[in-house]
Amino acid sequence: MPGFQVHTEALRTEAGFWDDRRNVMTDIVRMVEELRLETDHQSYRDDFEPAYTAFRQKIMDRCSAGAEQMGGANGISEALRWIAERYEFVDRREQARLLGLLHKLEDVTRGE
Repeated sequence: MPGFQVHTEALRTEAGFWDDRRNVMTDIVRMVEELRLETDHQSYRDDFEPAYTAFRQKIMDRCSAGAEQMGGANGISEALRWIAERYEFVDRREQARLLGLLHKLEDVTRGE
């Protein structure tokens, strides 16, 4: 379409931003997973550990889900890349179609 241009590199740059955010979320999951408290105190094991473990698990679950949404197979970054690729494909296809029409028009005007 005349005057209409999609900046596919900007879409790919944005996809990279979301990949970076996914990596941050994945790092948080890894760090929280390592935050295990170990003690021999019965009071800790009975009173504190169940709530602490549930809290850690909730953080890991939410960050894992966020990482998947940001950069997983169906995440934001892959969607942006797919859009960029689709625009480029359609653009190439339309350019080829228009060039074909232009060549036919040139043939007609030359009387071929």
